[in-house]
Amino acid sequence: MEHVAQVPRMAYETKQLVESIPDEDPYVYLAHFGEVEETTKRTIHLHNPIQWALDAMSQTGWHSLAACARLLHRKAQELMPEPDRMADLVDTFRDLIEEVRQADDLDEGTKDFVLKHLVAVLRRLEDVRFFGVQAVVSAADEMAGAVIRRPDVGSRVFASKVWPRVRAGLLALDLLLNLSANAIATAAVVAEDQPPQPPAVIVTIIRELTSSPHGN
Repeated sequence: MEHVAQVPRMAYETKQLVESIPDEDPYVYLAHFGEVEETTKRTIHLHNPIQWALDAMSQTGWHSLAACARLLHRKAQELMPEPDRMADLVDTFRDLIEEVRQADDLDEGTKDFVLKHLVAVLRRLEDVRFFGVQAVVSAADEMAGAVIRRPDVGSRVFASKVWPRVRAGLLALDLLLNLSANAIATAAVVAEDQPPQPPAVIVTIIRELTSSPHGN
């Protein structure tokens, strides 16, 4: 049931991705995407037959969906991580979320703040086959921005017993994003023997947390 409820969100995020692609007119692809969105909204009504949901889609809607799929495949310049690696990282973040929920040295407000962003990253990881690694980067970017805006929360997280696990999870995420980004590195970078560079958003999160007054 949880995954069914996520279907409308996936349609919404697909639309956002298409609208964010530079040098493309989104109207060409999204003129009839409303039919897709209506269909996905209907899918959460499990008591109705599937045909009722599909009735919202005409030929124009199917054409819009196919056009968006072709565009996103054409524009995706990334190599998907290995399924086993992805599964391990998903498990890591699920465990981390549970540990934050159970933490006895974090107040409820801090927990809510951290959980909101960890859950967002987890959802992008679970949906990576649909939206790619860039969606994971965006979720991490949002988390980095939130940490910068709330240094008081970062300070409490760093002082918590759960911080080592949070840091380990972020570093594991860093490794995933690193491998995906460097899988398409240019030959010039390889020739210069440059080490892989971690995504700036992960570096930002860890730097902001560790620069709290409780740090060394």
